[in-house]
Amino acid sequence: MATEKAKKEDVKKESVKEMSGEPINGVRKVEVVVPIPILSEYSVEELAENAAIIFEKGVWPECVIAALQSKGISKTTVDNAKSIIDDFMNREVM
Repeated sequence: MATEKAKKEDVKKESVKEMSGEPINGVRKVEVVVPIPILSEYSVEELAENAAIIFEKGVWPECVIAALQSKGISKTTVDNAKSIIDDFMNREVM
């Protein structure tokens, strides 16, 4: 528990940086730095192999492959794949 608390304090220290200059009306400016999480990308094959787990019921591996290949995608995030596959599965057939 003590280690977890120390880690949180380290994050707080790294996330807030004091700005240069004199305090204005007793208030010192600070800049808050928020780390942006990096989303993992997966290959078309990885997404297709796990279609039953990742995507809604009825999305077959072949659908994953066809949808992503139709957009020329070889690697993408799960959220982007879901969006592309949803559009692919719901598009009008002529």
